[in-house]
Amino acid sequence: MTVPDNPQILFYVLISFFVLIGVSSLAVLLGYVKAADKGFRKWAVTGFVGVVVTAVIGAFKLSLAPVPAPIIVTLRTADGTTFPSLKKGEYRYDEVASDKITLVTRKGGVVPALGEGGWQVQLPGTVLNKVIQLILQDENGGAWETGPFYPNYVRQEVRAGKPDAPAAPASTWRMPGVAVLVAAESGDAMSAAAAVKMDNYARRVPDRYGKPYYQWRVFVDETPAVLQKIARVDYVLHPTFATPFQSASDRSRQFELTASGWGPFTIMVTVHYTDGREAKFGYWLNLEKPWPPAAPVKK
Repeated sequence: MTVPDNPQILFYVLISFFVLIGVSSLAVLLGYVKAADKGFRKWAVTGFVGVVVTAVIGAFKLSLAPVPAPIIVTLRTADGTTFPSLKKGEYRYDEVASDKITLVTRKGGVVPALGEGGWQVQLPGTVLNKVIQLILQDENGGAWETGPFYPNYVRQEVRAGKPDAPAAPASTWRMPGVAVLVAAESGDAMSAAAAVKMDNYARRVPDRYGKPYYQWRVFVDETPAVLQKIARVDYVLHPTFATPFQSASDRSRQFELTASGWGPFTIMVTVHYTDGREAKFGYWLNLEKPWPPAAPVKK
């Protein structure tokens, strides 16, 4: 499911609804609507006053609401080579619906521009904690895309060093505000497929940071016939994980992912099939499921 990334639409729909109520109530009060019954006429005064109060409070809150600062993302290639001038593009991200399973894809347009450090795109500040993918087009009609990334994801390892001496650079450092572009096919190359069944186990391990900690395993809970059709499974974890983007390609282990943490959350899953199709959905990590002695593949 794909919808435009415009959270203000709901706001304007609600405003239009209240305006309609206010106009109807005012028309009754002024006598323009002759056919209104006594009950509606009595309600019209209360309705009109309520709409006015709601509009004033809404406008006041809207004026005080902070506007998130835009996010500037610098683009580069994996090997540092240059690419043709970028012309246009869009950003996409998935959100988990209220059922904790369905993923809703939202998107918006971006205009690449040359800036300090190369080509850049500006993202709205509201996507700060979203998993973003950029799809861009150059002036020659070529397509470019990035892998998924968190715009605010920064990881820096701290290691011991000598006083007044800089520590050696850590290999796990992720430069903030940089997205890596790779050449891609024009349009949506992958077709959608049905979601597979997932499952997980969890067990308590020693507490950390004063919170109960769990080791867990999530995997594809399908028959060998279905597993043979899967090439890879991508997992997107909560942004608090040191490595939130994980992939599994071991079919004999049911494309498992093992990790540990202190709380449940929805894992965003993308199943890549051998025929080029993909399935995207959410899986709620249940930490109450006991870890069995063995986890055999379903027959």
